[in-house]
Amino acid sequence: MIKRLSALALIAGAFATNGHAQQTKGDAATELAKQTQNPVASLVSVPLQSNFNIHTGPFNRLQYEGLLQPVVPLGLTDEWNVIVRPIIPFVGQPVGASSSTFGLGDIALQTYFTPQHTGNVIWGVGPIGQFPTRTAPVLGEGMWGAGLGGVALVQPGPWVIGTLLNHVWSIGSPGPDQQAFSLTTIQPFINYNFGHGTAIAFTSQMTRDGAQPEGQQWTVPLGGQVSQILPIGHQPIQLSAGAFYNVARPSGVSDWQVRFQVTLLFPK
Repeated sequence: MIKRLSALALIAGAFATNGHAQQTKGDAATELAKQTQNPVASLVSVPLQSNFNIHTGPFNRLQYEGLLQPVVPLGLTDEWNVIVRPIIPFVGQPVGASSSTFGLGDIALQTYFTPQHTGNVIWGVGPIGQFPTRTAPVLGEGMWGAGLGGVALVQPGPWVIGTLLNHVWSIGSPGPDQQAFSLTTIQPFINYNFGHGTAIAFTSQMTRDGAQPEGQQWTVPLGGQVSQILPIGHQPIQLSAGAFYNVARPSGVSDWQVRFQVTLLFPK
């Protein structure tokens, strides 16, 4: 694991060395990168994330999870914004030794109310919903859910450091092909910006499903990713790649995840 994280740091250093090619006027690329690292920034973005989960299920197969996660800030008043973040999953789920099912999972909607003007600590809180939109029973819990989320972060110099925390409960009693959940997500993140839009991040999206039996509740990935802001004509995008190892996981959950992401950015 240490070797892999060291490799990520070396890749980020290589990006930084060659970052002049991506330099925009001043260091606007780095300011844009810091906005992408802030979950409640006033930045419209459309992340397209591909996750490849290695050694999934009893036959150690590959699971694919694609996430479309548009982020839309809306100005409520002169003092408050609301950040709307739908999370739309597309899952390729291995079934048995050789077959697979691909389709839409359960969509989540996160909203964060955040003040327009903050001090050193940037924060936001708001409701979260989950909707039973799965197209096959193996692609999600298939139940309505509701809960609350919050985020807090600081941005000292080139750093962006913070935590996102939320909890969602399933609503009602599960049917024969549904699954109740009581899901806590804890996502600490540490980002360092080298300049010219190049960054490295160390993060963990830890989850605990309290509806599962003891020993099957926690998933704890550790890892990191590198990212780079690039101009494609007049359209800035961010490319990122990373790897994560699940140091704790329920039975059937993958041990490794490899992630690639393309984010379309629409700065004001």
